[in-house]
Amino acid sequence: MILAIALASIEASAADAPLTADQFLASTQACVAAVGPNGVDEALLIGDGWIRVTTEAEESATAIRTYARRGAVPIYLTMKRGGCVAQADRLPDGGLPSMLTTFDEAFGKPKFAVGPLRQWQIGNHSILFADAGGKDHRIGFAVSYVSGTSR
Repeated sequence: MILAIALASIEASAADAPLTADQFLASTQACVAAVGPNGVDEALLIGDGWIRVTTEAEESATAIRTYARRGAVPIYLTMKRGGCVAQADRLPDGGLPSMLTTFDEAFGKPKFAVGPLRQWQIGNHSILFADAGGKDHRIGFAVSYVSGTSR
């Protein structure tokens, strides 16, 4: 019961509040911290205040586990591949330029940048940003662990 109330509170605040670039950054940094050579460290996410919002039945059907936290964009864990994605269906306040500036300040110059596609390499972590554009403007950051790489 308490979990249901907490989840309803997070969902309501996320639906009503405008997104910020810092919310995307917080989610992406959580992904970077949790993704490693052995997959995703969910205990680290939980210890950082993230709440698992999907049921085992939903996860077995999709192989995706969802976590939410107040002040951040929801993250999705790809259970079979050990990756982590922060995704939303709208741009944050300040638009795409604000988002990219925030990430460039946090992670440095992208390794790769073409149109709405960016990739940063942070140690053994690859951070990929894509903007689908259009009226829905689905945007997301995918974090994966890549063996044998460095910044």
